[in-house]
Amino acid sequence: DPSHRKAFSIFSIVQFENNACTTTSGTYVNGTCYTASECSQNGGTGGGSCAAGFGGCCIFAVSTTGSSVSYNCSYITNPSYPSNYAPSSTPTSLSYTINKCSTDICRIRLDYDTFTLTQPDTSTAGIDGQCTTDVMTMVTTAQ
Repeated sequence: DPSHRKAFSIFSIVQFENNACTTTSGTYVNGTCYTASECSQNGGTGGGSCAAGFGGCCIFAVSTTGSSVSYNCSYITNPSYPSNYAPSSTPTSLSYTINKCSTDICRIRLDYDTFTLTQPDTSTAGIDGQCTTDVMTMVTTAQ
């Protein structure tokens, strides 16, 4: 009976979580699963597929001093990456801001591929054993 026929849409809405994924990038291993448009709108770059091909493994990476990251699985590299950073002019120090990607975040995890500091001072009385050339400082803001 033609009056009882039902129309079905050939399009389905696919939703997936923004979980961690493995990239196909030769430089960055991990990313976060987003649609291609979400990745681009949020400043990321594509690095493979995820969510059974419905999503793209989005890579968030910054290197310019003063940059901020706001997404899980973000990469912070020095401005000379993949070479060592040896400032010959300003800035002689680098600063980055890590923003919470949601209000329920209570800690951050930093994984270092490489982190090299100049050896501590071993010859100056009063500061023997202290880092006088290279230091890493972390500062937190109010909860």
